[in-house]
Amino acid sequence: LMRDYAAKLPQVLVARDQLPYALPEMSTHDNQKVREIFRTHFQEVLDEKYTPEEGMKKAQAEMEKVLAPYQK
Repeated sequence: LMRDYAAKLPQVLVARDQLPYALPEMSTHDNQKVREIFRTHFQEVLDEKYTPEEGMKKAQAEMEKVLAPYQK
C-alpha cells in the first residue's frame, strides 16, 4: 500500500528521507517566550538594527529575565 502510494506521489517520502538530518527541538521553560525573544532579536540583527553581538546580548539578557524564576 505505502509503496504504491509513494510511487504515485514520491513527495510523501520527503519527511522520512530527512529524518537522518533531524535534530531535537530546543526545549526550555517558557519555551514560547524564549523563542519569541530570540526571533525578535534575530530579525533585528537581520534588519541591521543591531550588530549580531549586540542583538544576541540583548536577547540573552531578556531570556535570562524570563528564565530567572527557574534558576534556583
